[in-house]
Amino acid sequence: MILKKSAITVTLILLLCCMVSGTVCASDTLADSADAESSLLDEFDFKDLNQGLKKLLPENKLTFQNLFDMVKSGDFEQIRQTFLQTISDQFFYELRYHKRTFVQIIFTAVIAAIFTNFSNAFRNRQISEISFYVLYLLLLSLCLNSFQLAVDVAEAELEHILTFMQILCPTYLLAVAIAVGSSTSIVFYQIVLFLIYLVELVVISILIPSVHIYIMVQLMNYMTEEETFTQLAELIEKLIVWTLKAMTALVIGINLIQRLLAPALDHLKRSALTRSAEAIPAIGDAMSGTTEVLLGSAVVIKNSIGISGALICVMLLMVPLLKLGFMVIMFKLASAVTQPISDKRITGCLTGISKGGELLLRILYTVTVLFLVTIAIIASTTHV
Repeated sequence: MILKKSAITVTLILLLCCMVSGTVCASDTLADSADAESSLLDEFDFKDLNQGLKKLLPENKLTFQNLFDMVKSGDFEQIRQTFLQTISDQFFYELRYHKRTFVQIIFTAVIAAIFTNFSNAFRNRQISEISFYVLYLLLLSLCLNSFQLAVDVAEAELEHILTFMQILCPTYLLAVAIAVGSSTSIVFYQIVLFLIYLVELVVISILIPSVHIYIMVQLMNYMTEEETFTQLAELIEKLIVWTLKAMTALVIGINLIQRLLAPALDHLKRSALTRSAEAIPAIGDAMSGTTEVLLGSAVVIKNSIGISGALICVMLLMVPLLKLGFMVIMFKLASAVTQPISDKRITGCLTGISKGGELLLRILYTVTVLFLVTIAIIASTTHV
């Protein structure tokens, strides 16, 4: 009986020692992880990103360093508040601005309808045509002014996102090189540069001027009662849409192919080095544990930088998307309101402007998706 009690006591003491030892090891691991993360963060300089973000979003006091810290710690409440505040402010501003333009367009369309209907009561057809064209030109100036402001905003924001990606790439892909490997970092750096070049060459230099041409063709088409440029307008629209679809397929395809090849090569190299280090007597296990801690910290840093960059891309393109969305809704609403009372040419003019806004909206949306998909695929390269 005494021996049994002694055995139980010894067993309990050993279990307690194991628990204490496990707690100490866990705390040591956490401390090592925190130290590794801190030492890795010293290698990253967010100064250029902070300055670039301040220039791109001067009204926003959020810095890249603060956003990175919030993402890394999982504190998304302030980020959510910043997004909601930006959307709310922009929503009410666009509502006030487009309300005035909408009233002017409706007033011009109603006056044109009154002149046309009264002039048709008389035999002199020239009075009706002259009054219609005068008011049509007035409506044209209102529509083109509103559309040009939207185009200027879209071009400026596209330039902003390209500038930001050029600043983000060195820091983000340095984290990729540490977490995954140099081959993956170099490959995706080339992909991002290719995407920036593609947006500059195709979107800014070709597609946006094509939307200008599309709008002018639509307005010329509705200046006469016979629609003579309908097929040309449809052709330009289809070419723009097909080009955007081809860009999307090309960029996503290149990203997915490289996602399968480059990380596999880096994983093979790193596995060979890890196995060689583990084979060293006495220090192999320690080196393996240290490597795992460093790689885990590098992955956290890499993904935090990627998520922060993606959030800033969304913030940069959120304002022009809201502007274009409001413009499209305003012209569609004006077209629906004026259709029962006004000339079909005025309704067609408003519809043409709204379709041009839809094309701009589609261009911005496609560019946003391409950059976000690229960042997401780069972030997923760790899991090989």
